[in-house]
Amino acid sequence: QEHAEGRRGLRRGGDAAEERAGSHERRICDGERCRRAAGVDLRTAAEADELVYKDADYRIYELTGAVAARNYSRFYEIADELTGKGMDSMSVMNSLFSYLRNLVTVATTDKSDAELSKILGMKEYGVKRSREQARHLGVERARRLCSLIYGAISDVKCGNLTQDSAYRLVCSQIFFAV
Repeated sequence: QEHAEGRRGLRRGGDAAEERAGSHERRICDGERCRRAAGVDLRTAAEADELVYKDADYRIYELTGAVAARNYSRFYEIADELTGKGMDSMSVMNSLFSYLRNLVTVATTDKSDAELSKILGMKEYGVKRSREQARHLGVERARRLCSLIYGAISDVKCGNLTQDSAYRLVCSQIFFAV
């Protein structure tokens, strides 16, 4: 009898999962109907990107990827989007510095991915991706970029540079000096 109870419990769990999946599909279909009714037709990924704003953390990840690939135009495209969506130049520099500092930490430690994920408050997959990105960027280059950005942030705080001039300096040196 216990065995039969367990089976029914499993079956009920499976039914609930199917019900949730069906509900999700209905929401997708409802979304499609709503878009058609509103006359919205998304044919390209660019059109979808216009409607969906990726969070700032993901954009900083992409920004760092553009730095690693030495893709100047992609870097500025992402940076312009960030500053256009509410981040000021100081926030972009602080976020980039923080992200690069994490890359250096992840790349230079001998701790396991699981340990690092707990220490840094990241998911283990994020630590693995950070290790890959650090390898692609290069640990020494990441260190130099951290130093460069930290210096620019310090100069702003000391009054030696304005936020905009520090931002321009960092952006130019990322691709032409470091």
